[in-house]
Amino acid sequence: MAGAPDPGPPPGWPEWARISASCPEPPPSDGKAWLEAAKRGDRHTMEPLLRGDARLLTYDGKGCSLGFIGHTALHWAASKNYKDLAKWLIAEGLPVESPNNAQSTPLHTAAQCGHDKVAEVLLDAGASVHSINADKQTPLDVAQERDQAAVVTLLQRGAVMGSLLLDLSGREEATWKVAEMKRALTLGGVDIDGVADKSELLS
Repeated sequence: MAGAPDPGPPPGWPEWARISASCPEPPPSDGKAWLEAAKRGDRHTMEPLLRGDARLLTYDGKGCSLGFIGHTALHWAASKNYKDLAKWLIAEGLPVESPNNAQSTPLHTAAQCGHDKVAEVLLDAGASVHSINADKQTPLDVAQERDQAAVVTLLQRGAVMGSLLLDLSGREEATWKVAEMKRALTLGGVDIDGVADKSELLS
């Protein structure tokens, strides 16, 4: 028995959109243009689009031909190594932990592609090195699997620093050891040469 004819997009939807279980609501009308611009690194095009529809910021392609992967604009920036675009999207409020269809965050994407500069931007904005995707992999797992040495080093440092800071934050300041504080600051890229006193490290 032949299937029912395709009724086309519902009223108000763009021509390329179709109803699906994954996209029950009309997507932003400029959604595809937004993501295509992100793939090109074209912030000049993206800025007026975002001013016209704030939903674009977190749009992941559902309802258009880019929905197969579920990347947000930040995923595309991470994939294409657009560091400045990633900074702008984060400043605009795009969550750094946004998942795609594989539950991969933009940091997973940067790790897969070996883009350590974008990965650093994401880490500085609070991206977690412990996020797990659908394959039960962290960004570090992904980087190691792809032999992305620069990203592996960056994420290993981030993991150590994150664990150390978590430990310090759960303790009274009076119990912090100078060596622990120096290590945390060094991992964070702070120059502590010639600093030995605890009070100086806290200042």
